[in-house]
Amino acid sequence: MPFIIQQELVEIWKQLLRGVQQGIWYALITTDDFGCNLQAATNLNALEYDTLLLSSGIIFKRGDITMINKAKLDHLQTALKENIILHITRIKLQREGKRAFYIAVGQPLSNPSVQAKINPRVLPNRRGNGLDQQRLLLLERLCAERASAEEPELIVDEQLPLLPQEQDNILIQAEETQQPRPARRRRVLQELQLPPSPDRRTRTRRQRDEPQQEEANQPRPHRHPVAQEDPRLLLPPEQRIRPLGNLMNDADNRERRHRQLQAQLQQQIAQQRQQLEQQQQQIEDLPKQTLST
Repeated sequence: MPFIIQQELVEIWKQLLRGVQQGIWYALITTDDFGCNLQAATNLNALEYDTLLLSSGIIFKRGDITMINKAKLDHLQTALKENIILHITRIKLQREGKRAFYIAVGQPLSNPSVQAKINPRVLPNRRGNGLDQQRLLLLERLCAERASAEEPELIVDEQLPLLPQEQDNILIQAEETQQPRPARRRRVLQELQLPPSPDRRTRTRRQRDEPQQEEANQPRPHRHPVAQEDPRLLLPPEQRIRPLGNLMNDADNRERRHRQLQAQLQQQIAQQRQQLEQQQQQIEDLPKQTLST
């Protein structure tokens, strides 16, 4: 069920509400408009009280707005009815104000609006919060988990020293970005339909002709004659010309294989025919067996 509060949290509420003065309305959410609030009555600090409400699902956040789950309060009232009589109401103290939830332990003498006008005296709870050691540890753990979940991520604006290899890579990338890109410049000139400068054409032709001249001046190695392969070996195996004796052996092998396959096929046909005859005989004998029985 989605509106059930865990039994450990119900036990914490039971121990807290036992020390609350009975017959008094307490505001569930602490405000300045109402003198009595449940946080002060239970002797919990703000972190402990809000953590308990959030863990129990009684309140939840939607952005910056705090919402109250009435179904959770009803479940808490039902879970504590054998030990504590809990009254829950929701009214607004002022005509222009908002409706708020109020909780009373035991039978209250009036409603929260009348109590706000009377302003009764509330005795301080000298028992503390009344929690045993096990529930205190549980509440501390819930507060620690909430604090760690809401802790902002630590961002350190500090750069670690680079390794020598990383520094070399950065220098190489910087040199590459500073080097001219002739191919890109030629592409831009083509898009703009601007002819390159005569000086650049001469320099480019000279750079292109120099490697060719160097190759022509270099001594060429002596080339040894390469033995010509048989053209028949260049064909696939199935298209190569084979000796006549091998062809005759292949024909005999194919003929022998054909006879073997034909014999196997006839044998299978005979077996299937025999099975059909047996099934037909069984079908014919079935009425005779029925009449005899």
